[in-house]
Amino acid sequence: MPRVGARVSQRLTHTIADRGISRVFHCVSDRLRELGVARRRELAAAAATAHESMSSAAHARDAADAADADPPTSSSTHTRVVHRVFKFPASDDDEIVRDAYREPPGVARKLKGFAFFESMGSPKYHVAPMVDQSELAFRELCRRHGATLGYTPMIHARLFMESAKYRREIFSTTAGDRPLLAQFCANDPDVLIEAAKMIAPYCDGVDINFGCPQRIAKRGNYGAYLMDDWPTVEALIKRLDEELPVPVTAKIRVFDDLETTLKYAKMVEAAGAQLVAVHGRTREQKRCSEYRANWYVNAHAFFSGETQAAKQRIMFR
Repeated sequence: MPRVGARVSQRLTHTIADRGISRVFHCVSDRLRELGVARRRELAAAAATAHESMSSAAHARDAADAADADPPTSSSTHTRVVHRVFKFPASDDDEIVRDAYREPPGVARKLKGFAFFESMGSPKYHVAPMVDQSELAFRELCRRHGATLGYTPMIHARLFMESAKYRREIFSTTAGDRPLLAQFCANDPDVLIEAAKMIAPYCDGVDINFGCPQRIAKRGNYGAYLMDDWPTVEALIKRLDEELPVPVTAKIRVFDDLETTLKYAKMVEAAGAQLVAVHGRTREQKRCSEYRANWYVNAHAFFSGETQAAKQRIMFR
């Protein structure tokens, strides 16, 4: 903490001299946020390293136990399952762990609507997509305590395609990390479909984030800021529904009025989203501690479907 405090104090001094006191607090706030994000990334990397170390050690112990133990009998057998971690290779020389790979069902055979939900075991307890939080180690911990569906952190589709380093850092999984939905943010259907196809064998479906309200989403023109661009939202979902070998889902936020919210939700469903997660806050309501979710809007979004199939495709986070 002393070093962090020194850096903040130094920045504060320069800001007072160069920009005036009126902008000091914004500057300090941004710097503290940057330091917090960096620290969370360090912890996530340490957790992933620890997971790999424990897996290697467990493999070694199991091999030693198997060598020393008597042959198992049919009446008493106990096998400890340890899954190897899959990450996308950073170079052509990296070994690829195939344990987590599953052949996707394909465009023609992938399940739709409630059948897709049931194929994942009708999960009740979801580990929501959280940037710098819902990585593999955290998902595994949550599954151990009862979680029945996991989401990856939000993945930036363009960076995922452009950078092998980013792919390796942002996504990891194991054969036991199922059911799993990989969440992307994007505004270009061509980029999104390529990224989604790459990750499809390692997840049960691909989720599109239309709910992120942060400033970085505004700068990048994705997340909740596509609520002003319905044709792009429709094009992103439709492209994945027509070409991706696994189902596509979506997360949205609500508008200020019920009528627009329902039109938006129905458009998202009609475009091909097999599950729609509705965050009952508007784009401007960023802090959950300050704004309660609007469950009245959520309930109408759920029960306003014209068919039972439409109702079954709506779930809430």
